[in-house]
Amino acid sequence: MKPLTSMQQSSAYDSPWSWKTRAALALWQIVWMLLFRPTPKFFSPWRVMLLRLFGCRVSGVPFVAASVRIKLPWKLTLEHRACLGPASEVYNLGHVTLRQRCTIAQEVYLCAARTIFPVSRSR
Repeated sequence: MKPLTSMQQSSAYDSPWSWKTRAALALWQIVWMLLFRPTPKFFSPWRVMLLRLFGCRVSGVPFVAASVRIKLPWKLTLEHRACLGPASEVYNLGHVTLRQRCTIAQEVYLCAARTIFPVSRSR
Protein backbone atom coordinates (compact mmCIF):
# COMPACT_ATOMS: atom_id res chain seq x y z
CA MET A 1 0.00 0.00 0.00
CA LYS A 2 1.28 3.47 -0.88
CA PRO A 3 1.93 5.92 1.94
CA LEU A 4 -0.64 8.67 2.22
CA THR A 5 0.16 12.30 1.70
CA SER A 6 -2.05 14.97 3.14
CA MET A 7 -2.12 18.71 3.49
CA GLN A 8 -0.57 19.36 6.89
CA GLN A 9 -1.18 22.57 8.81
CA SER A 10 1.27 23.89 11.37
CA SER A 11 -1.65 25.10 13.49
CA ALA A 12 -5.43 25.16 13.41
CA TYR A 13 -5.34 28.81 12.33
CA ASP A 14 -3.00 28.45 9.34
CA SER A 15 -4.38 27.86 5.87
CA PRO A 16 -3.33 24.62 4.15
CA TRP A 17 -3.52 26.46 0.81
CA SER A 18 -0.61 28.26 -0.79
CA TRP A 19 -0.65 32.03 -1.25
CA LYS A 20 -1.14 31.43 -5.00
CA THR A 21 -4.33 29.43 -4.41
CA ARG A 22 -5.63 32.00 -1.93
CA ALA A 23 -4.93 34.81 -4.43
CA ALA A 24 -6.77 32.88 -7.18
CA LEU A 25 -9.73 32.36 -4.82
CA ALA A 26 -9.83 36.08 -4.00
CA LEU A 27 -9.66 37.02 -7.70
CA TRP A 28 -12.42 34.53 -8.52
CA GLN A 29 -14.65 36.02 -5.80
CA ILE A 30 -14.15 39.53 -7.23
CA VAL A 31 -14.88 38.36 -10.80
CA TRP A 32 -17.92 36.41 -9.57
CA MET A 33 -19.30 39.43 -7.75
CA LEU A 34 -18.69 42.00 -10.51
CA LEU A 35 -18.91 40.10 -13.81
CA PHE A 36 -20.68 36.78 -13.16
CA ARG A 37 -23.49 37.35 -10.64
CA PRO A 38 -25.18 40.50 -12.02
CA THR A 39 -25.74 39.07 -15.54
CA PRO A 40 -29.19 38.24 -16.99
CA LYS A 41 -30.31 34.65 -17.70
CA PHE A 42 -29.40 34.67 -21.42
CA PHE A 43 -25.75 35.53 -20.58
CA SER A 44 -24.93 31.89 -19.78
CA PRO A 45 -22.25 31.75 -22.54
CA TRP A 46 -20.53 34.74 -20.85
CA ARG A 47 -20.58 32.97 -17.48
CA VAL A 48 -19.23 29.77 -19.05
CA MET A 49 -16.44 31.81 -20.66
CA LEU A 50 -15.52 33.30 -17.25
CA LEU A 51 -15.44 29.79 -15.77
CA ARG A 52 -13.15 28.69 -18.61
CA LEU A 53 -10.81 31.60 -17.89
CA PHE A 54 -10.50 30.24 -14.34
CA GLY A 55 -9.69 26.71 -15.50
CA CYS A 56 -13.09 25.04 -15.72
CA ARG A 57 -13.08 22.29 -18.35
CA VAL A 58 -16.05 22.71 -20.67
CA SER A 59 -17.22 20.53 -23.54
CA GLY A 60 -20.29 21.40 -25.55
CA VAL A 61 -22.78 24.01 -24.40
CA PRO A 62 -23.66 23.85 -20.69
CA PHE A 63 -26.00 26.24 -18.87
CA VAL A 64 -24.89 28.06 -15.72
CA ALA A 65 -27.34 30.30 -13.85
CA ALA A 66 -26.15 33.69 -12.62
CA SER A 67 -26.75 32.92 -8.93
CA VAL A 68 -24.61 29.74 -8.91
CA ARG A 69 -21.77 29.73 -6.36
CA ILE A 70 -18.67 27.74 -7.34
CA LYS A 71 -15.80 27.49 -4.86
CA LEU A 72 -12.96 26.34 -7.16
CA PRO A 73 -13.81 26.67 -10.87
CA TRP A 74 -10.49 25.05 -11.84
CA LYS A 75 -11.75 21.80 -10.26
CA LEU A 76 -15.00 21.69 -12.25
CA THR A 77 -15.85 19.96 -15.52
CA LEU A 78 -19.07 20.74 -17.39
CA GLU A 79 -20.14 18.57 -20.32
CA HIS A 80 -22.66 19.26 -23.09
CA ARG A 81 -26.07 20.43 -21.80
CA ALA A 82 -25.11 20.12 -18.13
CA CYS A 83 -27.10 22.61 -16.09
CA LEU A 84 -26.38 24.38 -12.81
CA GLY A 85 -29.70 25.85 -11.68
CA PRO A 86 -30.41 29.07 -9.80
CA ALA A 87 -29.01 29.44 -6.26
CA SER A 88 -27.17 26.11 -6.45
CA GLU A 89 -23.73 25.85 -4.88
CA VAL A 90 -20.76 23.70 -5.85
CA TYR A 91 -18.37 23.51 -2.90
CA ASN A 92 -15.71 21.53 -4.71
CA LEU A 93 -12.46 21.06 -2.85
CA GLY A 94 -12.12 17.91 -4.96
CA HIS A 95 -12.84 17.59 -8.67
CA VAL A 96 -16.52 17.62 -9.75
CA THR A 97 -17.71 16.51 -13.19
CA LEU A 98 -21.23 17.16 -14.43
CA ARG A 99 -21.80 14.73 -17.29
CA GLN A 100 -23.95 15.25 -20.38
CA ARG A 101 -27.51 16.36 -19.64
CA CYS A 102 -26.93 16.41 -15.88
CA THR A 103 -29.23 18.91 -14.17
CA ILE A 104 -28.53 20.35 -10.75
CA ALA A 105 -31.81 21.92 -9.67
CA GLN A 106 -32.27 25.23 -7.88
CA GLU A 107 -30.90 25.59 -4.34
CA VAL A 108 -28.94 22.31 -4.44
CA TYR A 109 -25.68 22.12 -2.48
CA LEU A 110 -22.95 19.87 -3.93
CA CYS A 111 -20.00 19.20 -1.66
CA ALA A 112 -16.93 17.28 -2.81
CA ALA A 113 -13.55 16.78 -1.21
CA ARG A 114 -10.63 14.50 -1.72
CA THR A 115 -10.05 11.50 0.52
CA ILE A 116 -7.08 11.91 2.80
CA PHE A 117 -7.40 8.76 4.88
CA PRO A 118 -7.89 5.28 3.39
CA VAL A 119 -11.05 3.36 4.06
CA SER A 120 -10.10 0.07 5.70
CA ARG A 121 -12.25 -2.95 5.08
CA SER A 122 -11.49 -5.29 7.92
CA ARG A 123 -13.42 -8.47 8.48
